[in-house]
Amino acid sequence: DINLDEDLVRTARWVIAQGRNILPVCSAGLAHAFARFLKPPVRSTQPAPVEQIRTDGRLLIVIGSTLPEISSQVQVLLPTRPDVAVIEAANGNRIDIDIGSLTEPIIVLRIIQGTKTVSREEASKNLAETTRLILGMLPVSQLVAVGGDTSNAVLNSLGISGFDIAAQDIQGLPRGETVYDNSPLTFVAKPAGFSNTSIFADVAEEFQPRTKGSDL
Repeated sequence: DINLDEDLVRTARWVIAQGRNILPVCSAGLAHAFARFLKPPVRSTQPAPVEQIRTDGRLLIVIGSTLPEISSQVQVLLPTRPDVAVIEAANGNRIDIDIGSLTEPIIVLRIIQGTKTVSREEASKNLAETTRLILGMLPVSQLVAVGGDTSNAVLNSLGISGFDIAAQDIQGLPRGETVYDNSPLTFVAKPAGFSNTSIFADVAEEFQPRTKGSDL
């Protein structure tokens, strides 16, 4: 029954109109449609705050998937932004580079196959620990986790258990505001699939806009 975003909104509105008689069990797309209508009562009586994207820290994209679609999305990002550092972690393990020396505002941490075969859970845990290492050495303001297993592992590793859901999403991806190590952190959970090829480029421009005068 769902072909367009409007269908999701229509379905969400109808379910909400039924009161508490229906328990919706749905995908992220329909859940996001519900979020457009359901807001905490305390916010309904207050003016919506003016939301601003923080640019005082880095954007870290953590990719725990090796799907060809993800590689294509990364390849679309790189020509548009010369200020991207791509680091690869075999089986998610700690990379042998000087993390503190990275100056690029956008960092892509992606998992690659290692010489040893490990389980998906172990690889996700390794990648999450590498993510925590980076956050401990660099000022990261925005964190995008790609893949459900990756998102869960990263949140567990960072000890993050809740968010303040932002009113505006990022290119159709719900955005949560939280705090890590006493600093504000924007978190976006991106599914491994179901995204257009320019998604990383769009997210990078949203969070870390290019300076004026750029040739690209």
